[in-house]
Amino acid sequence: MKRKRPKTWEEKLVYYANKRVMQDKIVPLEKRLEEAHRKNAYLHETRAQSKANSAKVDPLIYRLEKEIFNKIGSDPVEVTNESVGSYSRKTSYRESRIK
Repeated sequence: MKRKRPKTWEEKLVYYANKRVMQDKIVPLEKRLEEAHRKNAYLHETRAQSKANSAKVDPLIYRLEKEIFNKIGSDPVEVTNESVGSYSRKTSYRESRIK
């Protein structure tokens, strides 16, 4: 079964965000993909098949990352638990002042 690639910005962002989260932490894409490769190796009949799938999919995911960050004018390494937590605290503070 061939999976549908994300087309809209909403689909792309949700897909990419899923690739950056491991457990409850935001991690670099490379680290998340390494973990996914280890897990997926068990799903495929051979390690070679898993590597072949990764060789097709990984470049597409990195291309998506580049597309997103070029659009927002930022760098993926700037997106961390700390930066997102900081934004979340600022938003909560502003929302509490509006009420």
